[in-house]
Amino acid sequence: MNDNAVNSPENASESSQRLSPAHFAQLSHLIYDLALDNSRWAEMVGRIEALIDAGDIASVESTQGLEDLRRHVERAMEISDRLSAGRDEGELGRKLLVSLSVSFQLFDSDGQELSPELMSSQATAETFAGGHDGERRPRDGLPQALRRQYATMQQPMRLTADEEGAAEEILLGPNLVQKLGLPARVVWVRLRLTRDPQRIAANLGATYGLSPGRRKFLGAFLEHADLRKTSTAVDLSYESARTYLKDICQTIGLSGQTELIRAALHSPLSVLNADFSRSDGASVRHQIERPEGGVIEYFALGTPDGYPIIHYDALSGVGLDVLRFPEAFEPILNRLGARLIVPCRPGTFRSTFIRRKSAAGDAQDVGLLSAALGIDRFALISNSFGAISALHVAAAFQDRCDRVVLASVHNPDRGAERSATGNYLHKISAVIGRRSPLVLRWLIPFLCKSVIQDPGKFAQKAIDEATCDHEKAILSSPSLLRSVQLMLEERTASGFEGVIQEHRHIGRDLGFDLADLDVPLHLFQGDCDRMNSVEGAVALAEKAPRATLHILEGMGHSMIKAEWDWLLAAAAGADYDIPAADRRGPLAEALVG
Repeated sequence: MNDNAVNSPENASESSQRLSPAHFAQLSHLIYDLALDNSRWAEMVGRIEALIDAGDIASVESTQGLEDLRRHVERAMEISDRLSAGRDEGELGRKLLVSLSVSFQLFDSDGQELSPELMSSQATAETFAGGHDGERRPRDGLPQALRRQYATMQQPMRLTADEEGAAEEILLGPNLVQKLGLPARVVWVRLRLTRDPQRIAANLGATYGLSPGRRKFLGAFLEHADLRKTSTAVDLSYESARTYLKDICQTIGLSGQTELIRAALHSPLSVLNADFSRSDGASVRHQIERPEGGVIEYFALGTPDGYPIIHYDALSGVGLDVLRFPEAFEPILNRLGARLIVPCRPGTFRSTFIRRKSAAGDAQDVGLLSAALGIDRFALISNSFGAISALHVAAAFQDRCDRVVLASVHNPDRGAERSATGNYLHKISAVIGRRSPLVLRWLIPFLCKSVIQDPGKFAQKAIDEATCDHEKAILSSPSLLRSVQLMLEERTASGFEGVIQEHRHIGRDLGFDLADLDVPLHLFQGDCDRMNSVEGAVALAEKAPRATLHILEGMGHSMIKAEWDWLLAAAAGADYDIPAADRRGPLAEALVG
């Protein structure tokens, strides 16, 4: 059946394509409300589901209906962007106090500079004016000699330091830059860190044209880290001090380079104080070329010639956050003699987008990876919606797949049944993706941007709905929130086509009979999972002939984030014990910083 055959504009007359004014007003108002409060996504999805059930979705999918909604969504996202920028600017003082970084250069993989427009001539001359001989470094790139020298160290490389010890210049390479949460195109970073508040204020003042009064105020604010103490120090009223700080933030935040400024001020000093010890698995991002053109990106870490475990995560991509915390997984993988491989689906991360009708195409990618990496036999481990890809791969390679581990078991054959009672994130795929793919195309980008800009409200809603302490402990981790934000930014760096396609695949039937799957399945399902039901896991276990189901008492949907150590052992075919829910697993070690 054609993807758009159901409820498509071609199947509805123009007279029946107009949504009633009352319904359209409610929907458009809710769109704008979401720009202010993204905790209302469940209500939004419910409203669209009601339109589908009432048969009114054709009017939303009509040419005029889509145009009207597109216009409102674009305006709402602009509002959300501005609010997000305002929050970033309001946190400028705190970020500066944490980072104490005043100058930076960003480079791509070839050493070409990405941000020359952010440095004034004065800041550039002072910050990047060569070594002790005073010779100025070229502005057009990072010298290859420095990159080669870094390759032998794989750790922060000190370049220069001033005589007073108030500043130092440090080079960070690819293995460390990926931990900073910078845009994907940034591969090298040269930082000049200063501990002198007055120098910070002077450099920022020169860069952004702050008045002498603003520079003096900023220096005092950075020194005292308190607005009331600052107002006393510069002899201003508290209200005037607030106005000064607001003006400074607006000057910097509205420079037109908000994203790069945000990246540059993202706690570089605290990152430098983190554990940057050398690790053979620190660089986990790799690519292979497709025969028809384009690339497949994959993440890999662990023992290079170890037993391959192929992982498919859910849509957030943080079940096993190998990009931010490779050092957390390596000891387990090395002990198991295993290598973890994470293929990136088409259009996500740096994988080239390819249009596919179903997740069956993921098996083609595994075939290409297996040939490129010399993989014969392997195991699969998935989390939630990742089960769809894992099951397709297992079905295609039944003679080579030793076992499949499914955590938080998603049963693709129960999508329609789950649509009546499922979580609203499930309904986006199972209902909207299946019955209204045109609406999905504007809904997913809005949802992704909403999560990126404020993941806290999403997490808080999930915490409020969680029914076990294990789930609440995982979702309450500040590092997890940052992982969700950074991973989704990386996942959609090339656009939203890949994520939209993933949601459409989730809404489809599996396409083959699980009774024909002759591969051992190990199912691990929390009894407090509010996304994927125990009943769905039981149904899958009853249908697949070689399935074994384990019900995990006191665990919820996010349990893989705390229990991945023994789940990896299960995938590797090693001995393992299922711990009690109060253990919390390696969460603290995996989500540090």
